[in-house]
Amino acid sequence: MEATGAYSEPLATFLHDEGYDVSVENPARIRRFGQAELSRNKTDKDDARMIARYCKLHGPIAVAAGAAE
Repeated sequence: MEATGAYSEPLATFLHDEGYDVSVENPARIRRFGQAELSRNKTDKDDARMIARYCKLHGPIAVAAGAAE
């Protein structure tokens, strides 16, 4: 997910506590990736697809659920 300050941290913590692997990425990096893909659409659905493509191509490191325990 993109780091959005006050919004992403509680969600990332919740998902991690529920057993999901979570990676919080710099939004500027995601935006540059979208620009490189010539992505012009700016809807939540399009953003989610772009973030999924970014993760598939770049394999960001996720914090595995239970790793901090």
